[in-house]
Amino acid sequence: MGLYPAVTLLSGLTCLGALFRTSVSGVFFWLLALLALWFVSRATAPLPSANGRLWLVALIPIAVNVASVLVFRLEPRAASWWPLLGLPLIAGLPLRPGEGVRILIRVAVAGSWTALAIQLLAAMAPEAVADIVTVNPILFGQVAVWSALVCAVARPRDGTGLSRAALFAAMLAGLAGAIIAGYRGGLLALPLLLLACLRDGPPLRRGQALAAAGFATLVIVIATVASPMLERIGDAFDETVAFTTGAIDFSSVGTRLALWQLAGELFAANPLFGVGAGRFDDAMVAIARAGRLPADLEVFSHAHSSALNLAAEYGIVGVGAVALAVVMLWRHAGWLEPRAGEMVRYGLGCWLILSLTNDVFAHQSSLRVMTLGLALGCAGAVRRPAPTPHKPGESGWTR
Repeated sequence: MGLYPAVTLLSGLTCLGALFRTSVSGVFFWLLALLALWFVSRATAPLPSANGRLWLVALIPIAVNVASVLVFRLEPRAASWWPLLGLPLIAGLPLRPGEGVRILIRVAVAGSWTALAIQLLAAMAPEAVADIVTVNPILFGQVAVWSALVCAVARPRDGTGLSRAALFAAMLAGLAGAIIAGYRGGLLALPLLLLACLRDGPPLRRGQALAAAGFATLVIVIATVASPMLERIGDAFDETVAFTTGAIDFSSVGTRLALWQLAGELFAANPLFGVGAGRFDDAMVAIARAGRLPADLEVFSHAHSSALNLAAEYGIVGVGAVALAVVMLWRHAGWLEPRAGEMVRYGLGCWLILSLTNDVFAHQSSLRVMTLGLALGCAGAVRRPAPTPHKPGESGWTR
């Protein structure tokens, strides 16, 4: 088996495995990372110098994670951001230009249709599907939304032999799968999907554009009405109002609001280094034993928000380190060929949006898929040429 088919297969198993109730995504993620390391070590050509930035992107947050474990003398399992090490390994694969993006697109198409198929099967046989689909619908929805976004970004220039219509259909499939699963956080990414569909590409006639937009809206409405999503949206308003009156009642939104408030208090009490890696639940238990936790609030292991959880567990140091890594990755994408750069930036934006209402660092399957997607966007990409002197009003990039 050649390198391209092997990476495609293992990438697909990693992402599809995250949709199921299994650890298969972890097994194949590490197989892929080891495969990347082996090929990179045997590659005759030197790694691109820009790949050094990706090592910093991965190592900066990992160093903070490990340092927190050592300083607070925590158990080794608290060092949980190890999938980030796959970023420079996979991105350094000696693939031909464009192959990494093509792999990513094919994986996303498969993920989108698989997500929709699972949810349609769940409507007919919920008990059977409950035994195979991931326990947490949030993780399922995150992978489905990410897959849909990759398909949307790929539409203007896919390079895989797939038509614009096929990618549009796959985008809708992934989005519908996330909606039927009841993943409300995925709705936050709708503007990003719209932006991806409207960006530069082969122009469509106004009638075709309106027809596509109308069809997409119809699919979203049908999926919302025919699934628990509509009821869950209504529950969100009721739970928010209930929280303002002091009632949480184990509600999804009410619990989040209480956790966010608690994360802010923990950060205010430990602003520099936080309470320690993975110790959010320990802090909640201590507060509960002191009688200062609402009686109808369960103890959670994270704050259901990446930024707030980072602030509570790692303080200013951790938030700053992760923010630096995000900025470095964003700037790195700007030096890649346009199609690869778009994939990385849109994918990064998607995960940042999804992290607003859930902690993507707390779930290994989400973290693996996020890392794999960003890395494949960089894999095989070529750097843009350096800027050359130009007259005012002219582009600074050579062609």
